[in-house]
Amino acid sequence: MLNPGAVAAGALAALVVFHRVGWLAPLESGTVRILRPVQQVLVTAGTAVGAVWGDRRGQGQVRQENRQLREQVQRLAIDNQRLQQRVSELALLQEQENFLDQRQLSAVAARVIGRELSAEAQVIVLDRGQRLGVRVGLPVIVNNGVLIGRVVEVGAELSKVMLLTDGRSVTPAAIDGDPSVQGVVSGQFGVSLRLDLVPKDTPLHAGDLIVTTDHEGDLPRGLLIGSVSRVETGATPFFHVAFLQPFVPYQSLRVAAVLLPR
Repeated sequence: MLNPGAVAAGALAALVVFHRVGWLAPLESGTVRILRPVQQVLVTAGTAVGAVWGDRRGQGQVRQENRQLREQVQRLAIDNQRLQQRVSELALLQEQENFLDQRQLSAVAARVIGRELSAEAQVIVLDRGQRLGVRVGLPVIVNNGVLIGRVVEVGAELSKVMLLTDGRSVTPAAIDGDPSVQGVVSGQFGVSLRLDLVPKDTPLHAGDLIVTTDHEGDLPRGLLIGSVSRVETGATPFFHVAFLQPFVPYQSLRVAAVLLPR
């Protein structure tokens, strides 16, 4: 009985010999012609599958890169905004420092870290307190000597400031350039300032500057309070009633200075 393995080995050897001597050439060429369309279909299909797979991978990579770029742009925008705020704060602090030097006043520079701005209360929180000499009653200014309020509560590291627009705030005041003409400035519903007790025989016009008097020991004379925006004639028989426009937007204060006792 013949061994199948031996038969297969003999047949394979015979095919190799026939190929080398060229006896299988007609058969091989015919087989190639028959299989060429199948080969082309397989190559085309493989190329298409590779292209689709590559496109999907490429699209995913593009999406990831776009997401990374958007995140980077957002981070840069935030950093730029913080830098602009810092530059603005430094400019305000420099303006405060120049004013204090000119007036020979001592102060503690502070940053606004909290605020309660409503019709009932107009209060900001500063990051300076008793450890640096801050105490209740001291005036607080911004920019080039604009009074914004007084300290009403103090802790070791923090202090609260009642703004001039608070309805409980009362500040002696005068017309700039004529300190003999005096009145009282009080807060109005958290949005404006009201000037009272200026005698009716005193000229008072829109645009006049209102400043502090030196009737109180801790409050220097000549600090800016606001400008007259409207004078109400006939409100009282003996005194003017005027409304003032604050020089700074209290809702966006970032830095301030607490004036220390002389």
